[in-house]
Amino acid sequence: MQAFTIFMSILATATSYPYVEANTNPPGLEVTTDSGVLTGIIDPSAPHVRHFLGIPYALPPTEARRWLPPTKKFSGESILATSIGPACPQQLLRDAEVYSVDGGNMTEFFPLETLSEDCLTLNVWTPEPPRSGLPVIIFFFGGHFIQGGTNSRFFDPQSWLERTQEHIVITVNFRSNIFGFPMAPGLDEQNLGLLDQRLAPEWVRDNIDSFGGDPAKMTLWGESSGAIATDFLNFAYPSDPIVGGMILASNNALFPIEASVSFDTAQTQRTAGLATETSITIPLPVVV
Repeated sequence: MQAFTIFMSILATATSYPYVEANTNPPGLEVTTDSGVLTGIIDPSAPHVRHFLGIPYALPPTEARRWLPPTKKFSGESILATSIGPACPQQLLRDAEVYSVDGGNMTEFFPLETLSEDCLTLNVWTPEPPRSGLPVIIFFFGGHFIQGGTNSRFFDPQSWLERTQEHIVITVNFRSNIFGFPMAPGLDEQNLGLLDQRLAPEWVRDNIDSFGGDPAKMTLWGESSGAIATDFLNFAYPSDPIVGGMILASNNALFPIEASVSFDTAQTQRTAGLATETSITIPLPVVV
């Protein structure tokens, strides 16, 4: 829990989304990636940080691709990467016991109430002016494998980078609940969410040089269920972990997975609710 507390304190001065675009576009705000040609922004309140937000690292997992592993996106299209993408589908949870600077029970830890199945995006924060050879942190949020999103205002490293100028931070959206772990007998693959979390570092490895990062200096940082997923990937791909280091904040692969399914005792979550109504087993991530 201490590592998570440190991370939260680092991001304590988070700003609201969307960012305000700067009046000028200095060199370095246009970056070519496998997904397309990105145009980023600089928030005037943090003039030494470039933001590339809502970058699709995979094709939308919709319609015919809904219950399939992610497919990496290759495109030459122009992408305005100026706002964080929506969270993946979920029943948004509230907790009146958690402090909110805005009052009420909608806290900065929970994602904003913008959801879409077209949600496989990531966000890159990197120093301005552009540099090269920087270490990279890839962050997976927690949420019991049922909830979470990168548009939570807790997960905004802008102030951190403005102070340090020494690294790049990336946050990743991935499928959860029934969309990420369907446990449906007719499907060949049940761990879709984990495969999303595998594809994202692959995308970062292949593209981070364009943002000033060093693919040989990448660290995967997971919090809570994000830490469990990070450790799952560690065991699932021992010969090709992609990253050179892992930070497991508040969990690991040895944590009893059934204890991570849901803290929603009312069973209003989509996954748990469906399981209750149909008498099927609640989806549990299983590394195969």
